[in-house]
Amino acid sequence: MPLLEQNIGGLWVAKQSAKGTAASTPIKRLNWTAGSLEANRADGSEPAMATERFGKQIDYVDSLSGAGDPQVPALPPDLAYLLYLFFGAETVTGAADPYVHQFTPQAAGGFWATFWKSVGGSVVKRQRFADCRISQLTIEGSTGSKVVKVTPTIVCLDPAEEINADPIVAFSPGNPFLYTEGEGTFTIDGQVFRGQSQFSVTWNENLTPIYGDSVTAYDVATGQPDITVGVTIYLDAAGLQRYNAQVYGTPTPTAGAKPSKFLPALGSYGFTLAQKDASGPLTPAREFGLSLPGVKWSPDLAVPANPQGGATEISLAGSVRKSGVSALSTVTVTNGDAAYA
Repeated sequence: MPLLEQNIGGLWVAKQSAKGTAASTPIKRLNWTAGSLEANRADGSEPAMATERFGKQIDYVDSLSGAGDPQVPALPPDLAYLLYLFFGAETVTGAADPYVHQFTPQAAGGFWATFWKSVGGSVVKRQRFADCRISQLTIEGSTGSKVVKVTPTIVCLDPAEEINADPIVAFSPGNPFLYTEGEGTFTIDGQVFRGQSQFSVTWNENLTPIYGDSVTAYDVATGQPDITVGVTIYLDAAGLQRYNAQVYGTPTPTAGAKPSKFLPALGSYGFTLAQKDASGPLTPAREFGLSLPGVKWSPDLAVPANPQGGATEISLAGSVRKSGVSALSTVTVTNGDAAYA
């Protein structure tokens, strides 16, 4: 018999109307490039006295849940839908394609969702994961991996139910956003950095399954939420000024200057990726924009030395902070989908 073909499969998702009510039909079929979604059972044991030398163990099922972090390319419709599920709301403008979807953090949290997973062709494992929440969402791109990826970290209360057939839903149209489509827009503290080689932004609610009278969890609790950003830039003239500003408090320290003993003002980070063709920007527009108006950059920077030479990079790590009346983060995606609600 043939073996299960692990390079054949599918991943689908839909918003649920409520916890405990699995969606019947997927809304999106996601391109799936890495990671997975699995059932996790934890067993426990209790030692007991016995007349034998190595004693006795009483075994039991302790917990059963689902979890995973499937990675998918950031196609404009798929990225927007995952952002909608995670943030729990959207503001949509436009009466026809292109529609602009805007997402900001909501106090009520994200939506419950159902995921469907299929792996194999001639030997197939098909499963449905209901009552899922996205606990963490990461979006990243780089010069080395130009296809921008989005990775939802999923917590599931009702995992891995067997299903008989794959859902029939087509892939979203178009192509994923590319890192290079943000050319000339990657901005740190108001300054454009052409020498940026990587970005990663993570929104994390730290959701934890909560167990009551069953081995399956009945709800999730929110932990300490945070938004973090990581950026890598080359240490050219602009990069050196960035290092100086972060360490010395000024981009042009003079001889005798010492590292600053005081916190600098909050910084910022943002960009806009705009899909293009041979004629220029796509029509209708397909764009992905990020704005983090308040970023506390970590002072932990180093200028590396390497006797073999080569390009020098520094990695900036930041945590998002409240800045005035602005939202902690604002994400916009322009695509052909009307409001998901």
